[in-house]
Amino acid sequence: MVQSAPDSSTLLRFDVSALASTVTVTGGELWMEVWQNPATAGSVNVHQVLEPWIDSQALWTERLTGVPWTTVGCGVGSCSAIPLGSFAPTAKVEYKVPLPAMVIQGWVRDAATNFGLALVGNGASYVDFKASGVGVGKQPVLAVTYTP
Repeated sequence: MVQSAPDSSTLLRFDVSALASTVTVTGGELWMEVWQNPATAGSVNVHQVLEPWIDSQALWTERLTGVPWTTVGCGVGSCSAIPLGSFAPTAKVEYKVPLPAMVIQGWVRDAATNFGLALVGNGASYVDFKASGVGVGKQPVLAVTYTP
């Protein structure tokens, strides 16, 4: 279970190494399935993470063991100040959030810059998403359109 609530960040990263570094990314979407109805109203902002982190080491205060986030909780400075997109989950369905092609293009061209995305609750949102390897249902998907 992945939760997005006020004052919390959920980190996601997608492996785009199957795409040749020469492709031109023309679009992208984050597909998120809400598998439990939202407890309260609100929205979720999607930000680009700007610092490296390791999932088994990332904490509210640290992105790597002994290495703090620039701003705790992967806040602004650790992630982009301006959201790449947002959505307001209100039902147990799949949401498709458009993402800028240039962000994904950067990850394809230079995998070392792929620090992923942070989902940040805005308002009183509390939503359950499917995490990789947990429960039934769809895990998050990064859908990419490109030309060779």
